[in-house]
Amino acid sequence: NPPSLVGVNVGAPFMHAGNARTLEEILSPTFLPHHRALSANFTPSAADVSNLVAYLQSIDDNATAVAPTVGAIDVDLCQ
Repeated sequence: NPPSLVGVNVGAPFMHAGNARTLEEILSPTFLPHHRALSANFTPSAADVSNLVAYLQSIDDNATAVAPTVGAIDVDLCQ
């Protein structure tokens, strides 16, 4: 059961032991094995990281929830 993304911009540090101090750091090559756990094709550009961080920081209590899409991830997380 993953945590909510509401207020993620005030939740630093991140990762298991607080190893990432910023959202940008989470998306850096340092944590590439974590990214690749869900998608071997996850290789964001600097612009992608900037856009994703801006999006994550915009999520607040007024954001419209989006229902998950069945089959959106190419791995079986229930194994």
